[in-house]
Amino acid sequence: MSENHTRERSRSRSPKQSVQGTKLHISNLPLDYVNSDLERIFSPYGKIEDIRIIRKGSNGQPLRETCYGFVLMSNEREAKAAMAKLNELG
Repeated sequence: MSENHTRERSRSRSPKQSVQGTKLHISNLPLDYVNSDLERIFSPYGKIEDIRIIRKGSNGQPLRETCYGFVLMSNEREAKAAMAKLNELG
């Protein structure tokens, strides 16, 4: 006698798990960048909720020259401070 085991998956986040904050798009990252590199750069400006580095294009193929990423800062004030200072530095 065999039993069927199914795993239920949530397709959306419950309101308790939703993340608030301001997401910054970071372009022209070196291909060898990892999350800790972005964390080191952005953490002086506030709390980081999430970091994502995208290494594939919309066609699923690896990006060849640079990659891009997203840094989710905990609030808009911290995100604006990071943007202003880092854009100043080039």
